[in-house]
Amino acid sequence: AIGAGPAMLTLGLSIPAGALVGAGAGLCGGAFVSSSVGAVGGGAVGVLVDVHKGELYDGMLYLQGRIKRSKEYVHLKIKAADMKAHGPGFRSKVSNVLTNPKFQVVAASAAGGATVLGTTGAAVGTILGSMTGAAV
Repeated sequence: AIGAGPAMLTLGLSIPAGALVGAGAGLCGGAFVSSSVGAVGGGAVGVLVDVHKGELYDGMLYLQGRIKRSKEYVHLKIKAADMKAHGPGFRSKVSNVLTNPKFQVVAASAAGGATVLGTTGAAVGTILGSMTGAAV
């Protein structure tokens, strides 16, 4: 928008030049602000973790115990429901599917694809956000 003023004198060349300067300024400003916020936030979290590491460790141990007990409870409930609904042979069928190498490859590919595409989406969002900020 700033390049539109002198466009009459520069035969319209100031418009793309202004857009380029604005996009560069937005990209640099966005990178500086986001890295600064990340550094300050990361440092603050690091200090808090260091100060409260004993409490965090106790909480982690408590949660591990709760998760283990919940897992055992759910496992027993599923096993009972499985035996009631499907009989004893159903578990071996599920086990056969889970140990099948093709199934494992598909599951690993899905997890890898989600990770890569999620990261790519975040990077594209950052770049588009910088460009949008430069345009405004």
